Formats: sequence, structure tokens, C-alpha cells
Amino acid sequence: MIDIFLQSIRSIGSFTEDEIDTVRNALSPKFYKKGTLLLDQGEVCSCFWFLETGSVYSYFFNAALDQQTTGLYVRGSWLVDQASFTARAPSKYKIAAFEDTETLILNIHDLHDLIGRSPVFFQLGKILGNPEHDAFRKERGPDERYLQLLNNQPQLLQTFPLKYIASYLGMTPETLSRVRKRISDIS
Repeated sequence: MIDIFLQSIRSIGSFTEDEIDTVRNALSPKFYKKGTLLLDQGEVCSCFWFLETGSVYSYFFNAALDQQTTGLYVRGSWLVDQASFTARAPSKYKIAAFEDTETLILNIHDLHDLIGRSPVFFQLGKILGNPEHDAFRKERGPDERYLQLLNNQPQLLQTFPLKYIASYLGMTPETLSRVRKRISDIS
């Protein structure tokens, strides 16, 4: 079986085998049952999660009290509430297990310990990624957003219900249905 953690850590940066083992030893396993919150709105995010199995989504409730999905994550993904983690501020989002999920957790104290051992571990900051999702939703039309998801993250379409996908893409489920029909008619 492919070690998805090993694949992931190698995609983040250039680490020796010893450094990879050091990171692996800093991680703590944690299991979340379906529906369990990994992070609640108002809590300060103090760790990164790596998904070994399962799936997770992040969301908030807008002014109309509709759930707005902000992130979808599947096996092999790293996730963190970047704004909360970096600013040490209360989270604006909830992060919940969509299904039973096994994670590896790197908490902020262990991250600081790793960086204190060697500057090479600064590369782990790439986990924070680039918060481009909102800009992506505003700059592209519905068809383009769906096609990008279909081409780059098809596993999300196989894991999450269409209402989560639609919300994540910034459209109604009805719009997503029309987009899917248009695209399937072209194919």
C-alpha cells in the first residue's frame, strides 16, 4: 500500500528520511466519528490535520442561516483554518467529519519544536497553502469552476453530496445541475 503521508510530505518539501521520520514521530493519531467537529466556530485552531482515511468539510452559516461550505477534504489532504492558526484568533468556521475519519495531528507546539530543531521544517508552512478559493469563485463562471473541480479533484465529486459541491463552488444546487447537464451534453 502506498504511504499517503509519505507522498504528501514529499510534495511539501525536500526532507531527508530522518527528517520525515522526525515529522512522523511528532504527529498524533486521532479518530473522529461522522458528524464530530474537529474545530468549532470561535475556537482557536492550534493544529494541522492530515487525513489518513475519511473526509472532512469546513463551513459557516451565512446571514440567512444557510450553510456555506468553504472546504472539502479527502484522504491524503492536509487541512487547517489558516486565518485562525496564524493570527491565533477565533475561527469563523466549523470543521466537521463528513464520515468516520482517521487523522494525524501536528499541533502548534510540536511544529515550533520541529522548527527549533532545524530550519528545514519551515517547509511545513506550505501546508497553510494559499487561500485562493474565494477569489477562484468570484473570477470564474460556474462552468469553469465545475470543470476545474472535475479535472483536478474528481474524488470530491465521488465523496460529497451535490449540495455540498454546489455550496463549495458558490452556486445553488439547481445551477450545478444545469452546469453538469451542459458539460455532459458537450462530452
